[in-house]
Amino acid sequence: MDSAHQQKRIRFSQPRPKPAPIVPLKAEVTVASVMIAAKSLSSLDIDPLLSLSPVQTSMWKRLRKTVNTVIRERKAAGIPLGPIPTDAEIDYKALRLIIRQSMSRRSLGVVALEKYLRERLRILRQERVKQMLEEAQTKVKEQAGIMGPAVPVSPLDAASMEPPASGPSMPSTPTRSRVGIGTSYKWKRFFRLFGRGRQLHTLSRALEDDRVARFSPRTNKFRKSVHSVTSRRRTAFTIAFGSPQHKAVQFPPSSLFNRPSTCQAAFRQLLEFSKPYRRPSVKAVVEFHRSLGAVRSTTSFNYVISVCIRERFFSEAQKSFFEMRSCHIPWDSATWVEFVRLNVATKKWDTIETILASQVADFDTMLTLLPGQVIHRPRNPVATTKDTEEKLRLLSNANVLVTHEQALCLPYPARYKIIRSLLVTNPDAALEMTKSSIRKLPTAPSQVQLGQALGLIHLHLRAPSKPSGVVQYWDAWKRLESLLELNQNIRPTPFTIYLLLKYIRGVRNRNRMARKAVSAYKKRWGESVEDYWTLLVQARYAMHDKDDNGAFDLLQKALKLLQEHERRGVAGNPATSRFVMKRYNHGWSRFYDLMRRWKFRRERMKMRADNGDKGKKNAVESQALEEVPSVVSVKMSLALPTLEQTSICPTYPVLVRARC
Repeated sequence: MDSAHQQKRIRFSQPRPKPAPIVPLKAEVTVASVMIAAKSLSSLDIDPLLSLSPVQTSMWKRLRKTVNTVIRERKAAGIPLGPIPTDAEIDYKALRLIIRQSMSRRSLGVVALEKYLRERLRILRQERVKQMLEEAQTKVKEQAGIMGPAVPVSPLDAASMEPPASGPSMPSTPTRSRVGIGTSYKWKRFFRLFGRGRQLHTLSRALEDDRVARFSPRTNKFRKSVHSVTSRRRTAFTIAFGSPQHKAVQFPPSSLFNRPSTCQAAFRQLLEFSKPYRRPSVKAVVEFHRSLGAVRSTTSFNYVISVCIRERFFSEAQKSFFEMRSCHIPWDSATWVEFVRLNVATKKWDTIETILASQVADFDTMLTLLPGQVIHRPRNPVATTKDTEEKLRLLSNANVLVTHEQALCLPYPARYKIIRSLLVTNPDAALEMTKSSIRKLPTAPSQVQLGQALGLIHLHLRAPSKPSGVVQYWDAWKRLESLLELNQNIRPTPFTIYLLLKYIRGVRNRNRMARKAVSAYKKRWGESVEDYWTLLVQARYAMHDKDDNGAFDLLQKALKLLQEHERRGVAGNPATSRFVMKRYNHGWSRFYDLMRRWKFRRERMKMRADNGDKGKKNAVESQALEEVPSVVSVKMSLALPTLEQTSICPTYPVLVRARC
């Protein structure tokens, strides 16, 4: 026992042997290891020579010496130090230079505007100082008659009232209307000679002429027409609840009961909520929009942001932008324009230039803010083809260099606008850009991608404004075939056939050609390529070529399709194109117009047929009269004919009666 205890005591009393130290392997000092260490240290703003080991320091010095020697020799030999830029990099730098120049021009314009505003502000302040000085002098003169000698007043120095060098700054707490959404400026002081000289936005129209709209526009119109002479009658309800002590009864809006299920319905309710007779405030509009939840869209956000910017609620506009990002609602070009407007209102010029320099792909923003354009050009409600072509020509001549590679990286709306503008000036380049975008489609494209590709193809099938014919039709057909063979998944729609049929509107035998073409299309792509609009075009061509029975059959088929469309709605129709869906709104009017023309043509043909029989009778009579021998040798005189003349020419009175 003792021996075991002794051994245990010895074991625990002796110190534990230390393990042998682990000697790390010596890392080989190479040029790469030295450069990596130096790069990590230089990123921390530390001199690499202070923290490296002696071996690494000597290696670093030798490396630096070698690099300096190489640089010196390359400079002496005229060799560029960096890599030689490619053509794409040169084009990209040229594009950046163009954008920088346009930004500098816009900056110069902003500087000139700010200079003008400073000068205007200085003049206004001088006038204000003069007015204050005159008021002070009149007060002194009034007091002089009461209190004796006048007290000398130190004149206000106008030079000391000059604005600071930073320019006019926007107030941090902007003035807001107490009730509802009001105008930001008193337009009445400029338009006193006219009744309502300026139609402002719907939200601010209520406060423009200081009237209070208690009812909706329809009810207000009724009150003006009926109760114009009598005063407003006071009932027990208005006496009890209409006094300022008691708040009037406010019923909840109808949106609480029928919640919108689509984005369009939500936007309609938002517009209805912000009508002037509802007296909404900006915060109420924002809260109502926030209560819509998941049915909010890009359009509704753009509307709310524009209201906030116009009424100078910049924090609410900023919150709306943050909500768009958090809800994953995409921005469009109108959102970017509102974002630029917000930064202009808050005078963040650097941010604006950064946005415009980085947003090369957003063609709408670039077009609205390119230099050399009228800034406040009024929107033309009836846009003609000439205006559109002028806008496209301006876009294509705007010196914005976009290569095929850059265009393929752009979103679909920008690509659509580029190709549409190139069709005016350079159709071959537009066709090549369309082909490259179709080739870029994946092996299994989605329906959206196929629809976008077909939309680009439809741009090349627009019937020209000049008289079209067989040559133009076959050119368009070859163009369509060359584009469709690039991807077998793209299937033509009835709108494609509609565009092709438009090319033969000036052909002599267009009815027969259209029937043959449509039958060939149906044999190749199926029965679904014929719809209501292709039938109407064929019926029109049949009426032009006097094929009334064929036109009637086509109109009967179109009527069945239209009635079926009315039963099923838009969802039952094949997704053809947004242009066709626009035209579907006027389906009945187009059908009735064409049917009326067919009916009048039938009646006119009947009248011609009836008049044709009478015309045949008249032709027979005239032929019989021509066959009667006329007396040429007898000279006509004013005297009555003698018996001899009557016996020679017994048919003379008959001829006269027939000619009369």
